[in-house]
Amino acid sequence: MPSRIGTGLALRCFTPARVRCSTTSTLQRYGLPYVPTSSTVRVLVDATVQRVSRDFVVLRRTTRLPRPIVIEGFPVAPARRAMAEMALRHPNERDTLAVAAAGLQRNRFTLDQLVEEAKLGPARGRPRLLRVIAELERGMRSAPEADVRRLILSSRILPEPLWNPLIQLPDGRKISPDALFVDAAMVHEVNGRDAHAEAEAGEDAFEDMHVRADAMVTGGLTVLGNTPRRISTYGPDVLQQLETCYLRERGKGLPPGVIILRAGPPGTPSNATLLAL
Repeated sequence: MPSRIGTGLALRCFTPARVRCSTTSTLQRYGLPYVPTSSTVRVLVDATVQRVSRDFVVLRRTTRLPRPIVIEGFPVAPARRAMAEMALRHPNERDTLAVAAAGLQRNRFTLDQLVEEAKLGPARGRPRLLRVIAELERGMRSAPEADVRRLILSSRILPEPLWNPLIQLPDGRKISPDALFVDAAMVHEVNGRDAHAEAEAGEDAFEDMHVRADAMVTGGLTVLGNTPRRISTYGPDVLQQLETCYLRERGKGLPPGVIILRAGPPGTPSNATLLAL
């Protein structure tokens, strides 16, 4: 990835009013994790700019140059625009989902803002962006959660659970499990995941995975957990585990005192389904 100095030099080659950095390093400047490395600096320029791409600087002319956000002295695109630019051009949808989910949890942008960017942006790469938005709309808030969902959808036994709902336990505490199979009172958690941001989890104050699991088990829920590595490497085993427990527990329903306060993350569903994939 180009250095901070290299990025600065690239931006200073242009009139500040006519350039916005939209490279993946912009997303890092917004404090987002999981951003893939890149050997280029992508720069949005006004459609009237006549310069051409050179060396590690890649220009994209646009008639929709956003108002700049100045971070560390550099004019950069708003986080929602930088996220959309990454989704439109980065071929790995899982990488894009990981960054987009982190952006939502850290309140850098909203689902509806991403939908708006998809509507107004170029057609090239739009289906990829819309697929990522659709995953977020379904409640995915991490790439490993999306991996678990794909496993569940391949099953002839498992129904689709609620993703990242907010529930109240019998003792009154509130928690947001990754996946909740309501009819079986069964939860699946991605162990080792980043704690949900406050805006996503509401009053979910349990940061330690063991404390979270113990609280839910005490409340009468069956809790299963797997690491991202196990999910990706031993997917069939994870699926068999889920199916076995579900067949044993289905039909019991939620324990007394366990209440669903919200069926998914805040802000879902959005109007992403108004756009054709």
